Amino acid sequence: MPMLNGKNTTQDEVAHMRTLFQQHPAITRDVKNIENGIVTTTLSDDPKVADALINHVAEMITRVCDRDPNLG
Repeated sequence: MPMLNGKNTTQDEVAHMRTLFQQHPAITRDVKNIENGIVTTTLSDDPKVADALINHVAEMITRVCDRDPNLG
């Protein structure tokens, strides 16, 4: 899938993103405005998609904590 291989992107990250893009109808998202920001919830009943979501979040948290310069 084009555009998924960014700088320092692992094959696992690419696989998770591919799953999320290809299976996006299996994803539900809720956004709630709260007094000091927002709360977003992203879910899937499909175990493969849920696993990709969980892994993607963990991967992005790691990149943010590591101050990955490729996040822009």
